[in-house]
Amino acid sequence: MNYKREVIEGNWFAGSSCMLAILGGISITGVGLYGFDWPKSIPWQLNGLYKFTFFLLSAIFLLTFLGKLFNKTVFFVSVLLTFFISLISGAVWSFAVVIWFLISSSLLGNLVLTKGKIENHSWAIDFLVGAAVYGFAVGIFAHFPINYPGFYGLMLVMPILLRWSFLKAWFSHLFWGPLTSKTKNGMDWINVLIAGFGLVYVVVAFMPEVGHDALVAHLFIPAHLLHRQQWGFDVTTYVWAVIPAFGDWIYSILYLLGGESSARLINVWYIFLITYLIQAFIRWIGTPGQRGAQWGSLLFISSPLVFAEGNSLFIDSIWSAYILAGLLAVSKTVIPSHPTLESKSQYLIIGAIFFGTALATKVLTLIFFPILFIILLLSYKNWIHSIKDIKLFLLAVLILVAVSCSAYIYAWYVTGNPVFPFYNKVFNSPLYPPENFIDSRWNKGLSWDLLYRVIFRSGDYLEAMPGVAGFQWLSIFLPSLVAVFFIKNRRAIYIVVIALVSIGICFYSTAYLRYIFPAFALLCGICGVGIHFISSMGGWQRLTITFIGLATLLLNALFFPAGLSVYEDFPLQTIVGGGNKESYLLNRLPLRRAVSLINELNIDKTPVAIFATPQAAGISSDALYVNWYNPTWGPEVRKISSASSAAELLILKNVNFVIIDSSLKDFDVPLGYVKEATKFIAQYGSVEVRTLDDSFRYQKELILNTHLSGLEGWVFEGDAKYNPVTRSAIVRVSSPMHQTVDVISGAKYKNQLVAKCIVDKCLGRVQINWLDSSSKIIGTNIQVFEATPAWGRHEMIVIAPRGAKKAVIYGTSHTEDVMEINLISMRY
Repeated sequence: MNYKREVIEGNWFAGSSCMLAILGGISITGVGLYGFDWPKSIPWQLNGLYKFTFFLLSAIFLLTFLGKLFNKTVFFVSVLLTFFISLISGAVWSFAVVIWFLISSSLLGNLVLTKGKIENHSWAIDFLVGAAVYGFAVGIFAHFPINYPGFYGLMLVMPILLRWSFLKAWFSHLFWGPLTSKTKNGMDWINVLIAGFGLVYVVVAFMPEVGHDALVAHLFIPAHLLHRQQWGFDVTTYVWAVIPAFGDWIYSILYLLGGESSARLINVWYIFLITYLIQAFIRWIGTPGQRGAQWGSLLFISSPLVFAEGNSLFIDSIWSAYILAGLLAVSKTVIPSHPTLESKSQYLIIGAIFFGTALATKVLTLIFFPILFIILLLSYKNWIHSIKDIKLFLLAVLILVAVSCSAYIYAWYVTGNPVFPFYNKVFNSPLYPPENFIDSRWNKGLSWDLLYRVIFRSGDYLEAMPGVAGFQWLSIFLPSLVAVFFIKNRRAIYIVVIALVSIGICFYSTAYLRYIFPAFALLCGICGVGIHFISSMGGWQRLTITFIGLATLLLNALFFPAGLSVYEDFPLQTIVGGGNKESYLLNRLPLRRAVSLINELNIDKTPVAIFATPQAAGISSDALYVNWYNPTWGPEVRKISSASSAAELLILKNVNFVIIDSSLKDFDVPLGYVKEATKFIAQYGSVEVRTLDDSFRYQKELILNTHLSGLEGWVFEGDAKYNPVTRSAIVRVSSPMHQTVDVISGAKYKNQLVAKCIVDKCLGRVQINWLDSSSKIIGTNIQVFEATPAWGRHEMIVIAPRGAKKAVIYGTSHTEDVMEINLISMRY
């Protein structure tokens, strides 16, 4: 496609406008930098900056040296170095699982698309479709106790077995050929820089997870699938339990098979996939050569915001990859390069799959739907030529709904709100206050100085330090907009409009940078387009924009850890053995060490009360948080007025273990009483692990008329008799007495019985039958004892099985010998 380079090359006004935009952008950036409090504004710890610089320069050197030594591409050397890093980290299996998932997903996607008669699709489309199928399947499996590593391994093996012949040809063409072929131009310096930053993401993936959102949800859910074989979808314990979780299902596959590092590596893979899609957009726009596409990817991957997304398990990278792939597919439908019915129909179906998957990942996908509707409406002449096209469009809509709707339908069924807990003022679910959840930390709307503010006042748009958005937006993006305006390329303007309109719609509600991550990637691509065409003006213009680009990279690297809870200390030591990871976590996030101990001690997997930050990912039981994630637990805790009431609440909630972080002072809860009711086990930094003091147990009686002062509450069967004089019951195995009480699943109980034999000796038993909500027996506990003519006390400590709602407490002998009972107790 002719991109009208001569419009700029031969237009003095166009060239001058671009250079004035560059000068203005540099000047404003300089003013912003001058206002920083140097060196305090730099987010790196000094030691972390040294380690980061050392690693990045070493990666660039090794990429260049090994590439030239073996005459291999950057891709080959990057894979080689990634394997080497996994070897040092002792995580070769984690790396292998990621490769396994990539291959299986690509083969599955290829199979699905081939069966759907969609041809000429790239490996990226194959992978995204296959991963979508896997994520959708896990979303179903998560409801049932079948989520075992072996089951997931079988799931990933199936496409390999079904497509073995295709795999051999595909692997030879896509991987083995490029890996073994010689090359003399694969070491382009921009490609080396892209790969160098990419290896930073890789090495960070082998570091321990410390991100807030990851430890709250995105690693928490996969760990529950591993430890409990299913996800509970319990909104009374986790208010976010039924939100769309496609990203978490993808992480779950990797986590169950390869552990935390595999899940973190697949997140990094999606970041790399976005860089590929940025280049695909730039090629679709029609920019000649590779330089613009390379610069777009380099500015993206070097941005602090992208590093914030890539160093922790957010779902934004997965979400954005599907948004970008969907936009590219729709774009090829409405502005086709080769306008054939077959190509347009394929792209429309693929776009529906991708946008459906994006909506199954994040409800914010709805931001793009009005944009897509207007685009399709305005360009209907390009893609509607017959009634067949309309039917195809309706099929695409049906596919989109089918792919995306399951999580929303289930949430509606469980809570009465399809987007629970959001917009509950509209849907009025009884499980959450009737209000529309709004994060008051962030502003709304756009402002004329938005570009300046997102760079130098980033804290207004993200939990971040200044500089998190990257420094390309004034000195590179603004002149790129000018270049796009003068070029008058329809496709470039189309991308700019989509990105800016999506930002405007999002910021109208909440001005938060993570919510505009897809638009961020698109606009980085526009920066690449602008760099290419400004470079094409002439030698000194090329030198100027290249210098600005390199200066931007240096600034981005200097502020690389500006966003969220990232690795400002760049702990390279944690990727090797020798206890470095444990020592780091003890200093950085001791709660994770406490969780590991709890998992060893809490063999019954009873709920754990956590008076700390809600970052208990990896815990094998339910975590009871006192913040808004659990809307009922916090208010109950705040009613505690004594050690005994604290113990009673813990017992009622079946809590045996407690975690308390003494460094947090903002909890409006009576932790003193909680400590009185518990005993100290261990301490990690400021985090204590405690267990319920047994002296507070078994104080609450469930049995009515436990001393048999009358018949109230008791059912006598057969020949069982009550003696009002001795206040005792005469029973035997065929004629027992019993009483039914309510119980809590998983709670610990003491069942006591005082009895004697009528004859010299006999066998008695303490017996409980457990019933579910439909009064069906789901388990029985029996403990046999030997009784004598003297009164004797006998007891049994039991735990109510999962699903137990009631217990039938029996008074009986173990044989037909007659036994007398004068006390039956059931306490918790």
